[in-house]
Amino acid sequence: MNGIMEESLLKWTWNGDAQEPLLCSAPDADGDALLRGFLLTSGAVDSPSRILEIIPSGDAFRVVTDIPPRGLPSLAARLERLTPPAPDFRISLRTLESLFDRAVMDSPRSDGLHTVLLSDGRVSALGRDLGRNNALDKAVGRAVVLGLDPEHAALCCSGRISLEIFARAAAARIPVLATWKKVGSLSVDYGNRLGIAVCRLGADSVCFSAPWRIMP
Repeated sequence: MNGIMEESLLKWTWNGDAQEPLLCSAPDADGDALLRGFLLTSGAVDSPSRILEIIPSGDAFRVVTDIPPRGLPSLAARLERLTPPAPDFRISLRTLESLFDRAVMDSPRSDGLHTVLLSDGRVSALGRDLGRNNALDKAVGRAVVLGLDPEHAALCCSGRISLEIFARAAAARIPVLATWKKVGSLSVDYGNRLGIAVCRLGADSVCFSAPWRIMP
């Protein structure tokens, strides 16, 4: 029905323990990518290798890791843990704008979903969801499955880059973030500290932090 977005609760267990369901869209098709990305960007695990398997089980997903379940760290704790991504990844403004254009094309304004595209220029991972965090998590989760290294890729998103979005992307060690909307001042501050480029693209593209990552 027009005007209504489909919402679902993704039920999951972690090493046998029931966890808080995740509100999302399309849990059956995207559950693996969402959970894989969520565990990484939320700081629940520190490496994709920690995740041993994610298996559909009835109306839920079963997650198995090589570490025991633990409470999710606060935003302040996650920011404290962040370290700079590898300094060797740079991207041209033309390539970044091309990725940005693709993200725009993959983000119909009528369905109300957010879009995140993560790409190294050769391999791309797309995430779409009613929540910005979920869209990011899906893109990161798909990148891991595809063998795309987030530390050597750029991220384009349809929503603004808030500190929460920045922290989640930085936890996945993504070095370049771009949007066509506004960016938060704290995202810019942390971007300068960590060497992560935070960009606003459009008619007058601007890189607010770590401009050395963006080539002419």
